[in-house]
Amino acid sequence: MLTVKLVSDPTPLDPTDGNMLPLTGQTVTIEQHVAGTIGYTDVATTVTAADGAYSLSVKPAATTTYRAVWAGGTIATIVYPAASATTTVQVKPKITLALTKYNSKSGKYFRYKLSLTVYAKGPLKPNHAKLGDGTTAGKVTVTAYRYKKPTRKWVKVKSALRSLTTTSAYKWSWRPRARGTYRLATTFGGDVDHAAGASPFRYVKVY
Repeated sequence: MLTVKLVSDPTPLDPTDGNMLPLTGQTVTIEQHVAGTIGYTDVATTVTAADGAYSLSVKPAATTTYRAVWAGGTIATIVYPAASATTTVQVKPKITLALTKYNSKSGKYFRYKLSLTVYAKGPLKPNHAKLGDGTTAGKVTVTAYRYKKPTRKWVKVKSALRSLTTTSAYKWSWRPRARGTYRLATTFGGDVDHAAGASPFRYVKVY
């Protein structure tokens, strides 16, 4: 939800004095600029309420900058110039991490015998198989951490960069070398239209 107020400050030399007068009944245009595109496009037109506020519900699919534009005008003999304000909404992709070919599952733990390979896979949405130039495959990083009881810390033991397929999916396999407790996560470094993000952790017991 975008919420902004259109107000007049009779004492601009002291902007912290709270002496603001709402400008009611004024038409404000909301514009948007989606990352990776050129320029702004109109989204909606709204009218300020009694407290000078206006709001708009938005659900961007990619990182988007919104701009509120007021044309200005004369109100109670006071001439106001045009004004605008912007805000950017960062959007993270949804990253899924699934583990397969495990022996059993107990609570949040996927249980594997020491001799088995851990298989991880999942999609990244929306589709990031290609970057903006249409030629370079998008990538994610899958990382495994082992829990060290003496220090009570998670220590990285394995990490791999994986290119996304045409359906924006990835796969990774890894064979633990020791019994213990592990957790895995998949991360995306971000690009022009989406912020960096990570999957939920998946926990593994190797016995």
